[in-house]
Amino acid sequence: MKIWYFIFLFLPTVNLDTFLRTINDRCPMTASPMHSVHRLLLAGLFIVSTAGAQEYPRWFLYPGETGCRSAVTVIAPAPTYYRDSAVAFAFRMGCDLAARYDALHIVGGQAFWMTEAGAHSMGASFEQRYDTALTERNLSVMKVIATDIDRNRTLVLAGEEGCTVDSLSGARVSVARIRQPKWVEEGMRDGRYHYGVGFSQEFFYDASSWQTAEKNAVMALARSVRTSVKSMQKRDALEAQDVQDEQIDVTLRNITIVARWKDVKKKVYYVLARAEQ
Repeated sequence: MKIWYFIFLFLPTVNLDTFLRTINDRCPMTASPMHSVHRLLLAGLFIVSTAGAQEYPRWFLYPGETGCRSAVTVIAPAPTYYRDSAVAFAFRMGCDLAARYDALHIVGGQAFWMTEAGAHSMGASFEQRYDTALTERNLSVMKVIATDIDRNRTLVLAGEEGCTVDSLSGARVSVARIRQPKWVEEGMRDGRYHYGVGFSQEFFYDASSWQTAEKNAVMALARSVRTSVKSMQKRDALEAQDVQDEQIDVTLRNITIVARWKDVKKKVYYVLARAEQ
């Protein structure tokens, strides 16, 4: 009984290739017919258990459709013991995120060493400043609107009173069935907002992948608003070298996460963010 509980609990966090290699080691093709049955059973369990991990509520993938200006979507680690504590933790994250996205001042720089062989990062240092008092204010005026919890992550949609997502609350979307949006490669442009696209590789935890992609989207947004680049060139007998220093000093107001997309085949997570001009 214990082994089946372990399988159902941890299969969704295991990479398919790794899982199949484990099956081959434990139950080789030359093994007995019973081992072949075990191979098929375990492979089936993996497919069933990971199918849910590819689905998300529509309000998470398309938060721009909620129509609530104050709403924020948060992804946090899966509950360890108690569901309520996981939701409470994610809700506080959402209140802090709402404070950041109200007015976020990003200042810092990043240096690159450009040679004929390519670009090499020389380090980066950025600081984000926002009114932390808004976090406490949000804790008193915001509420949990919707939740979605499984063994991989905790999703929470938070917003102020009057914000509802009744039309989206029950809708779930399989990321495997979504075609690549145009904004992934082309970005977005209009006369009202600045846009930024961020991406992340797939980490062990689903929450880490989405959080990294969102942070990168905000940084891309900052770069699209105002970036200054200073360059110092040097040439010797062997090659030309160019040191570029990228500086950012900008305040982003009313940041909104518009959409999210996951490239299932390449295991890359994408987030589209915008801020008022």
